[in-house]
Amino acid sequence: GRQELRAIGQELSALPTLAGPGVHPEIAMVDNAVANMIRVASLADGVLADHAELADALRKRDYERVELLVQSLVKASIVIMESQAVSMRGQLPLTGSDSSQYAILSGMACFYEGTAAFQRGAYGMVSPAEAATQLSAAQQCIEDQIETGRRSLAIEAATPPPHPTLRPMHSQITQVMGAFLDHLVSAADLMADARISIMAGWSQERLFEVYNPRVLEFQLGLQPLQRRILEVNQTQGR
Repeated sequence: GRQELRAIGQELSALPTLAGPGVHPEIAMVDNAVANMIRVASLADGVLADHAELADALRKRDYERVELLVQSLVKASIVIMESQAVSMRGQLPLTGSDSSQYAILSGMACFYEGTAAFQRGAYGMVSPAEAATQLSAAQQCIEDQIETGRRSLAIEAATPPPHPTLRPMHSQITQVMGAFLDHLVSAADLMADARISIMAGWSQERLFEVYNPRVLEFQLGLQPLQRRILEVNQTQGR
């Protein structure tokens, strides 16, 4: 409930910052992840507050307030996308910054941030120009991470582990990472197309009719890749 969310926010706010002279950049990134988690907790608290207020408005038959609150709750999907981005970035300190996994996680974070920007633009929470700018940044980020990830993956593929029993697993993981990076191409394309549509003045209904299925399709396409990673780890490539 809201009390638990506030407690989480307070606990996170009380954490000491790690950034400072001599601190490795990957460790310092934890500060950013914590700040993002605090923001998402605050947004989620707002959603729960709207739920409680909606119940009160319904009891009092205050239909004007009901309509406003329903619109607010519909926008809660933005919180979900932003929390996914936070989750992706929260995993970054756990992997090397020169790895293909790091690039994939970064690209995924940019996808979710871009999707949240698209939703804010579609709902009229920001101007079309601002939404387009954020979508363009997300597209560029994803494309940069695909390029970086492919370079890292080529190095990883060329340096198999010395122990022969680990090489089949290494080979299979490398293939899946390549498929992840290929899949991210459709995310960059989605950002580019959504930016054009928002700037063209598409209606909210048309935007969601066209792009919600594409967002879902991208997310569903991740599932077999994630399952494959689990299978390879469980079987150790055998």
